[in-house]
Amino acid sequence: MSKFMVKLEDQKAINRFMRKVDKRGDDECWEWLSVKLPSGYGKFQLNYKNPLAHRVSWAIHKGSIPSGMCVCHKCDNPSCVNPNHLFLGTRLDNVRDMDKKRRGNRAKGSNHYKSKLVESDAIKIRELYKTGNYSRIELGKMFGVSDKNIHPIVNRETWKHV
Repeated sequence: MSKFMVKLEDQKAINRFMRKVDKRGDDECWEWLSVKLPSGYGKFQLNYKNPLAHRVSWAIHKGSIPSGMCVCHKCDNPSCVNPNHLFLGTRLDNVRDMDKKRRGNRAKGSNHYKSKLVESDAIKIRELYKTGNYSRIELGKMFGVSDKNIHPIVNRETWKHV
């Protein structure tokens, strides 16, 4: 059973929900017009909780969400609440769907948004470390990162592509 319930008799909550939806054709995305998380997923206040809007849409249109199940998007649009674009699946199903559509965060090296290094830095770090003249702490200071970042580089746990 889902953590929240939208009873079909609770027409007031359903009407309030639908006023926050740009409802279009059955095959088009229905955009959530109200509060959204930075990830784009909509939030809806219901019974003093803030469930995700696409999960509320599923509950309204399709019924309860079994415990542990995700409501996934066929359209890959996190702000879509069209029940025709949603399906139930496990977390593994959701990850497989993401991989199949090649929409996962697969950024490597300097293309990763958190990267402070570039590919040539990783190569140089490995070369310098191999000499035995530099500790991980010294290399971290030289390259402006923590020594904890150096360990996986020299052991090829990160920056494997170079």
